[in-house]
Amino acid sequence: MIKHVWSVLCRELITDHETNSVSYINCVERIQAGELPLTLPPCWLGTLWRRHSSEDQLLQVRILLLDPEQHRKSVFQSQEVMVETPNMRFNIRIIGLTLESEGTHSFVIQQRVRNRWKRATEIPLDVALADASAGSH
Repeated sequence: MIKHVWSVLCRELITDHETNSVSYINCVERIQAGELPLTLPPCWLGTLWRRHSSEDQLLQVRILLLDPEQHRKSVFQSQEVMVETPNMRFNIRIIGLTLESEGTHSFVIQQRVRNRWKRATEIPLDVALADASAGSH
């Protein structure tokens, strides 16, 4: 079985090509918008998965975005990938995603298990409108 270990939403991602280590820079948990709808600035959603057996296994991942009213939008879906090492990372670039409302949006990370999508985790993203009068004092 392959299990989700962690996920993070961030602005930048740096991969060290000698060690294959990844640094996740400027983690995002809240966005303040001047107006809605808002186009989410380009960001990365990084995930780490761990294989819990010595046999190679298939992994398929998808990411949905739930808005505060629980309407869902598809963000990403992978093909099945053979996991041949103990750890597997998916780093997904998110560009041009539109957020329509204030409140807590959630990136739902799912894993396909026995032909069904199973929730692995959820990353909240709070969206707030900037107070237009805050800068006028």
